[in-house]
Amino acid sequence: MSTEEKTVETKDMATCTLGSKGQTDFTAKMLIYPAIILHPSLGCPLIVEEQGPVSLIIVTDSTFRQTFLDDNGGQRNEYATGGLRVAATIRQHLKLVAWEQAREFKQNLSQDDQPLKVAEKDIVCTYLGKLDRKIKNADGKHVANIRQSLLNQLSAFREKDEGNKGAGKDLHKYFSNDGLRYLFQIDLHNLKLDPGELYDSYWVLRNHTPHKVDIQPKYLDIQDRIAREYIQNNYYRYAGKEGPEYAFKVTESGVELTPDSVTPIMNHHPIWVAPAGKDKLTIGHLSDVHVSSKQATYKGRGATVIPGADDSVSPPIGDMANNNTENFFDLLHSFGGKPDENGQANEVDVIVITGDLYDHLHNYDPRFKRTSKTSKPGSTGELWEAMYVEDVQAVEDRNEEFPCGIDGLTVYSILVDFYTRRKKPVFIVSGNHEAYEYPYGISPRLGKKRANEGIPMDHNLTLYEAILLYGPAYKLLIPDAVSGAGATFSGGLLGRMNFRPRNFDWLYTLFTPLTDYWQTYKTQTLIGLGWGDGEDYMWNPTPLPGLDQGGHLPRAAESVDEAQKNLVETALQQNSQDNILCSHFTVVNYALDKPLSTVGEVQAVNNSYSKCDHGTIKANRPTFHGDWVGKSRFTLTLGGHSHRVGLYRCEFVSSRKVRHGSYPQFDTPDSWEYFPQHLKTRGYHPESDEAKALCWDNKIKVLVSASTGPLSKQNREGEMVGWGMELPAGSRITTEGAIALVKSGNNNAKPRFCVACDYIDVVTEGGFWEFFRMSGGNTFEMKPHWEKIHSKLNQKVKDSLIDNVTLYPIDGGTLKPVNSNTSSSNGIVRIAFTAQFNRLLRPNNTQQYDAFFLSIKFNGEKLKKAHPGFEDYDYSSSWNIQVGIYDGKGEEVDFSKTGPNPSQWQIVRHNRFGEIPSFRFRRDRCKPEYNTDLELDQ
Repeated sequence: MSTEEKTVETKDMATCTLGSKGQTDFTAKMLIYPAIILHPSLGCPLIVEEQGPVSLIIVTDSTFRQTFLDDNGGQRNEYATGGLRVAATIRQHLKLVAWEQAREFKQNLSQDDQPLKVAEKDIVCTYLGKLDRKIKNADGKHVANIRQSLLNQLSAFREKDEGNKGAGKDLHKYFSNDGLRYLFQIDLHNLKLDPGELYDSYWVLRNHTPHKVDIQPKYLDIQDRIAREYIQNNYYRYAGKEGPEYAFKVTESGVELTPDSVTPIMNHHPIWVAPAGKDKLTIGHLSDVHVSSKQATYKGRGATVIPGADDSVSPPIGDMANNNTENFFDLLHSFGGKPDENGQANEVDVIVITGDLYDHLHNYDPRFKRTSKTSKPGSTGELWEAMYVEDVQAVEDRNEEFPCGIDGLTVYSILVDFYTRRKKPVFIVSGNHEAYEYPYGISPRLGKKRANEGIPMDHNLTLYEAILLYGPAYKLLIPDAVSGAGATFSGGLLGRMNFRPRNFDWLYTLFTPLTDYWQTYKTQTLIGLGWGDGEDYMWNPTPLPGLDQGGHLPRAAESVDEAQKNLVETALQQNSQDNILCSHFTVVNYALDKPLSTVGEVQAVNNSYSKCDHGTIKANRPTFHGDWVGKSRFTLTLGGHSHRVGLYRCEFVSSRKVRHGSYPQFDTPDSWEYFPQHLKTRGYHPESDEAKALCWDNKIKVLVSASTGPLSKQNREGEMVGWGMELPAGSRITTEGAIALVKSGNNNAKPRFCVACDYIDVVTEGGFWEFFRMSGGNTFEMKPHWEKIHSKLNQKVKDSLIDNVTLYPIDGGTLKPVNSNTSSSNGIVRIAFTAQFNRLLRPNNTQQYDAFFLSIKFNGEKLKKAHPGFEDYDYSSSWNIQVGIYDGKGEEVDFSKTGPNPSQWQIVRHNRFGEIPSFRFRRDRCKPEYNTDLELDQ
């Protein structure tokens, strides 16, 4: 034996030291078994019965695979099970703890750390095969899908891959040469878990000693390290600095955009034990959250429609704006058990969020301290400058102002806090907005045409208010300056601008790696389908340049694909009593201009669309609409996307040939007319008496829930010409299948009636009033288009709705209000202005006025009792409009000259500044609130 000391590392990583004196020392070191838990996840938790097994799906490298083979005699076939050595390995690496114990970094673990508290005989590990987009469980059932990009990422980890600079850039040191590509299911039996409690699970690598060769103590869970590095590398990816390491702080009142040092960014794998004796689960459905950090910058700005007017007439716009994050927080905790303002409890067992968690990846950070030569801190001018990002380069140059993922991190922070406070499982599927990259204006334009006219309404603001608050960037849509950035674009100019499938990585890295999945609890099967990697614009209401048949509500271009189809078929074969489909895309959804209470038709064939299926799928429609929906194989579908609640009844009609009436005597191809299979549809509002009394006869219920963050839109019976408004809301589905709306309790979420009126005036042909003309002296008559409010308004409503009208001329920045006595009869509103009108507005007046504003006050007491859909409006908010006084020829009256006969005067929304205000006027006449460095084009 040599006297020279030597160290040899065995296959099992035992170290044999041959000392100079001939002694032999052994030091055992465990193999490193890197693994990632695919299921459960934060956005797809595991629900187990009190005595049921806990099943997890992991993906490992070949080290664990080889140990598995060594332990089971080399059985390489799928669905082979491991032995006690594999079970012992799992006990050392897999942790299952109470939720409260899992919020800190997974660090400071040692070889002596307590193993999983389950006997090795009660651990069953089943080999599922190599990682594929389709994931099957130990029973061979297709239970989930992952994205191809994730499959490639996990499979590509290499020991010598020094060029890997993305997520997990240093992890090649701990992986074998063939990456993470082997799937296993771990079943834990005879666990002692408490009913109604929430647990977390994770897979940790063991510490080695000495520490200089150890992996970083904060990253003992490889999956955590991947997630954290992804965020740190991408958050400020153009600014050359690392992104955040912690979630945002969340209190009982909401989220604060400050780091929470006790909540590190990490992956969670929740396991919820259903309460004892729970046969069915109640469901809370939320959709279209649209968290947007820039909304937090609106509050406190001084912009008002009528400069100098009292706040009771024209309050600061930013303080009236709806905030999506606040509504999300309120509704989520309502489902978690927090009573509403009336003491009503709306607690559910499970929450489902069907997409559009946030607006877009890059968004403004309200904490950023701007410097400007001109604008005052906290002013509207400063906000104008902050929002002005005209192209991709501007976003990259201002990356610290517009970080990538600030809203995703906000949603993550709220959800982790919700799990902690409420101990409720939350299921998530993707929408289309998770793939959007760049911010856009509050009233974006394609040329002069509105690209998405509903965004100001989302904020509970008139178009004028929203544009004035947001500033000259209101119209911006960032063009595609980086074409070919690893994405394929389908369908229209908007999609080419912003929809990039790579952006889904944020969602699937931090929330859940599963794009589609199903899970069964007793007699209920929950099926989640993601949006997919494409969107198309077709058969939508407003033609836009560059879009196929126009509109702003896209369809899921690649759904339902074959992987989703196979997964759903597997789920339906479980023969559950209730099969519940959850998706962002719609199944049935009426266009806004189609009243909900009408009958419609949805074609169950590909490439055939109508006003009854806005925002639905493109692929496999015969299976989706014809079979699954048409034959009521789903009990209930939960969708979103449209921001309009609707409950739809569907009746399947088979394809058929009908003899054409024009050729009764012939039997030729021309004498027959073919009708493809389709669904006859009828819509209901879930709160209507008709819907509550309806007997469904085991027919499918197709539910499109309201938007959670933005104001919801509605058109029950043609009211408001399709621009009706409702509170942001979620849907509560009881175990008996009853559906109730749970509405936001935030004051700024209460729909302002004036906003809906403004949309009638600006967006619809003919405007809000038929005429507003001088009738003699200082009196005007106004005749609204009453039928646009509702086709069956009674005379009492007409005579009471418009309570008061005030005119505000502005002379050199000085406000000179002209009050009136307002009365109504026979549908005509008479506005008798005071004598101030004659003094200020007379021909040959030496004074020329800079602007006129009209303020209309409403009284909705009779309207909200007359027709459903009007009871939730806020009628106290004034409708403030910039108007002009025009002569009978359509020319604006010049009061410094001998004017035309005043009897021909008409008051009309200003033909230039009635929708889009003059930013120059504000800057020049309303200093310092609107001081700005921006070049203003009007």
